[in-house]
Amino acid sequence: MSVQVEKISPIKTRVTLTIEAAAVSQEMEKVFKQVRHEARIPGFRPGKAPIAMVKRRFGAYAEEEVKHNLVNERLPQVLEEQKIRLLGRPELEKEELDEAGNLVVSAVMETWPDIELGEYKGLEIKREKAEVMPQAVDTRLDMMREQLATHTDITDRDTAEAADHVRIDFKGTKNGEAVRGGAHENFLLDLGSHTFIPGFAEGVVGMKVGETKVLSLEYPAGAGREDLAGQTVDYEVILKAIVKKELPNLDDEFAHDTGQADTLEELRQKIHDDILAGEEARTRRNARKEVIAKLTEKFPIEVPPAMVDRQIEHFVRNYKIELAMAGIPIQRDASLDEELRKRFADDAKKEVMSYFLFQAIADKEGIAITDDDLEARYEKMAAEQKRSVAEVAAYYQKENMVEYLRDELLDERIVDLLLAHAQTTWEEPVVHVHDHDHDHDHDHHDHDHEAGEKKDE
Repeated sequence: MSVQVEKISPIKTRVTLTIEAAAVSQEMEKVFKQVRHEARIPGFRPGKAPIAMVKRRFGAYAEEEVKHNLVNERLPQVLEEQKIRLLGRPELEKEELDEAGNLVVSAVMETWPDIELGEYKGLEIKREKAEVMPQAVDTRLDMMREQLATHTDITDRDTAEAADHVRIDFKGTKNGEAVRGGAHENFLLDLGSHTFIPGFAEGVVGMKVGETKVLSLEYPAGAGREDLAGQTVDYEVILKAIVKKELPNLDDEFAHDTGQADTLEELRQKIHDDILAGEEARTRRNARKEVIAKLTEKFPIEVPPAMVDRQIEHFVRNYKIELAMAGIPIQRDASLDEELRKRFADDAKKEVMSYFLFQAIADKEGIAITDDDLEARYEKMAAEQKRSVAEVAAYYQKENMVEYLRDELLDERIVDLLLAHAQTTWEEPVVHVHDHDHDHDHDHHDHDHEAGEKKDE
């Protein structure tokens, strides 16, 4: 058998095999014997028909079967011998017998990109320090006090004023049709907070307890429901009560009531540690992005467009999940999906590039994720989730996610390596308006592991 390997592009290879006529004839005889044994030919018992008759009747079928068998046998052998790393299933360009009876097979396949690594250590990166801002613990405590606040009905007056807290029922309609997510009962509203759409709180001011009122308001753009933007929504509002809001005292009893600590000092420390852990995770994600940006700029390899497309879809899907978990309505619009795909296209390409670059660095450094590494991560997750190690391991195995976890651990290991050897400029922490981080990192790689197969999520 002769083999020709042609590099069409940095990510595409053509392999041409010429399988000798003797091997083709031998396989043909095997196929005809099998067909003769199984075929039902009128006038003959199975396996008793003359071989010449079998060849006449099943010649075309046998030829296709021979091609199939020899390609499936020889092509994987050649790919292994030539050390060709596939990214997808080979596409057959040619599969035919020549005049001499040789089987000529030509297949094109996406392969791992050509990577010539230069010096990848010493990347110049900017990295933010992970610190807890002085006001962060107090801000979190204030939020917790708000969650444990009590609301008592006021009985000495019945007309809502601009600074009041009120309990209302409301439901929104547009052209007589109910607005999705636009109805609530016993909703507590701070009339001075202006957290609702313009005109809503102002419309409640002056209402009397028990009164029903319809507020016809224009829904603003940028308020989370672009399908309603600029349109009139009618809100039927019932003022059920004017309430007095009382925040709990900041003391040990409050700490105990949160269920997170027994004393206020312990609660403060726990909040501090939680915020610090969040900041460390956030700054680590940002540092990873910086590493990838510098690495892909230094080694601009070509990557398969199909993998980039899948990574874009992965980012878009995760972004929508984040919005849903934050309670933000998601606009179902093809134009929005297209806008998101454009927004994430560059990051997705860099993410795919980093996957291959990280693998190349791992090969050069002799870094591999062992079963012991997987076991250690199972133990860590089990402790965090209060589950057994066996349960966590069984989940990853059942969902065919072990290789994804292995990739994640390798990603962490390579990022650690590059950060440890980077020329780092440390920057002061950024003060965040929100207590929680929503930098939309969207997870890491969403790549193939075998012959282009991708796990469905």
